[in-house]
Amino acid sequence: MEKKRLEERLDAIKALDHLRVANLNERVAASSTVWFGSMWTTYLFFLYGFLPLFPALKPYQGQFLYWGSWIQLWALPLLMVGGIVLNRATERRAAEDHETLMLELDEIKALKDDMDALKQSLDEIKQVILRVESHLSKQ
Repeated sequence: MEKKRLEERLDAIKALDHLRVANLNERVAASSTVWFGSMWTTYLFFLYGFLPLFPALKPYQGQFLYWGSWIQLWALPLLMVGGIVLNRATERRAAEDHETLMLELDEIKALKDDMDALKQSLDEIKQVILRVESHLSKQ
């Protein structure tokens, strides 16, 4: 029963179209997440944080604070959605890896069963040889 539930969950993960971002919202979220995750964006916001320190821009400190807060308000959900979109490929890869490992495990179990059967056959042959040797040594 648990194996069936796992298979159903894996099928549900595979059903998602992971590698193609089909609609505009997902494309925007994915590209924005990649852009926001770059060091260039880090440098840009780092410099933006220093702009109000220049004497000529000091009167606009409130506007800088407003725009910084505004960027945070829309960037956080955008980055969260982008992370989810980009994570789908990882989920699909994990599901495929799991399926591959389970198939390999089944093959290994079958090979082990074959080896056990061969070992049992060899033990039987060894017993026959020992009986024949014992019988020949008595004669």
